[in-house]
Amino acid sequence: MLILYTPAFLAGVASFALFPNEGLRFLLLSSALTIHFFKRDFEVLFIHKYSGMMVLDSVVPISLSYLISTVGMIYAQYLTQGFPEPPIDLKYPGVALFLVGIGGFVGVSFISQALYPFALTLGTTFFLLGRSYATRNWYRSKFEDFPKDVKAMIPFVF
Repeated sequence: MLILYTPAFLAGVASFALFPNEGLRFLLLSSALTIHFFKRDFEVLFIHKYSGMMVLDSVVPISLSYLISTVGMIYAQYLTQGFPEPPIDLKYPGVALFLVGIGGFVGVSFISQALYPFALTLGTTFFLLGRSYATRNWYRSKFEDFPKDVKAMIPFVF
C-alpha cells in the first residue's frame, strides 16, 4: 500500500522546490495534496493492518493514477498563474473542507478553482458511487443477514 501513495506524496514535496513563490493558492493546493498523501503513508505505516499483498497488476496503475492526478493538479495550478483570481474565491472554504476531512478532494477543488481538479473530483465521485453500490450488492449476495435497508452512499436516500 505504501507504493500506492508515496510517489504522489513525493510529487507534492517536489512541487515546493520546483515552483517556489507561486502564490497563496498554489501553496495551499500543493500543501493539501502533500498532506493528503503523507497522511495516507502515515496510516499505512502506523495505523492500518493489512491481511495480504496487492498484486503488482493493480499496484502500478493505481499508483500511477495517484501520481498523474497529483502532478496534473499541481501543473494545472501552475498554468493558471498570472490569470485574474476568480470572482468568487473558494480557497478558504476549500481549506476548511479539506481540514475537516469532509470531501477532501472537494476541498482541493475549491482551493484550486481550476478545471482539472473539478473534473477529477467529479469523475472520482461517480466512480466511488458506483463502487459503493456494487460493494453493497456484493455484501447482500454473500451475507443473508445483511440489512436490506442499508444505502450505498447517502443514508436513507441511495
